[in-house]
Amino acid sequence: MPIDGYVDESSPAAARADGPTSAVADCRAVAQPDLVQRLLGRFAVSIAEVDAAVAQATAGR
Repeated sequence: MPIDGYVDESSPAAARADGPTSAVADCRAVAQPDLVQRLLGRFAVSIAEVDAAVAQATAGR
């Protein structure tokens, strides 16, 4: 895992929190929507690439 990822965020949050477990859970909650957004972005790019390929294939006919 990259140093700027989940571990980097959860360690300082756990150190500042009254309950380290809750701080780590908060960081997980933030990391999960970020992951979903990145996956959706990749999915959108893939769809755009397929659309472009279909357009090229149909234009060549």
